[in-house]
Amino acid sequence: MMEDNYNQYYDSRNPFEPKKRRPGIILVLAILTFIGSGFNLLSNAVWIFMGKSMAHFQMPFQNEQMLETIHVMSEAAAWKYVIIALFYLASIIGAVFMLYMKKIGFHIYTASQIILLFLPSFLIFNQIRPDMFSVLFTVLFIVLYGVHYKNMTWELNDIEPNSDLNDTNSDEQ
Repeated sequence: MMEDNYNQYYDSRNPFEPKKRRPGIILVLAILTFIGSGFNLLSNAVWIFMGKSMAHFQMPFQNEQMLETIHVMSEAAAWKYVIIALFYLASIIGAVFMLYMKKIGFHIYTASQIILLFLPSFLIFNQIRPDMFSVLFTVLFIVLYGVHYKNMTWELNDIEPNSDLNDTNSDEQ
């Protein structure tokens, strides 16, 4: 019971309170999020600028189904890839907030990942059908981030006690 109150009333400006530590799993999850969402952000950026010409590239091990998929993807408008890329960017921003143990990051990340389960297939292929691999990883990451939600804070302006931003010019008064 006392531990819950401690987390609720934590004041980062109080020099006598111990610093809150970020759990290691948050760092690992954030790095994996940066890799996955960053790759997808770059991939969508390529489709934004080169989408129309992608159908003409020769790729190794291509079959009829792959050619049809690439043809459909190259016919999609660039604005659709821009929207998808923005949600991947929101996912990265959410992970950055969670690195700083901010609850808003969890909500940004969760909303963008759930939308990304359905949005790409809807915008590109006109169907709502997420694959099970994406659902599994999305649920896994949301649950693992969510386990540490109670240790996060809503305060966006936590200032470290020894930082230059915390100095008030009291000598000049």
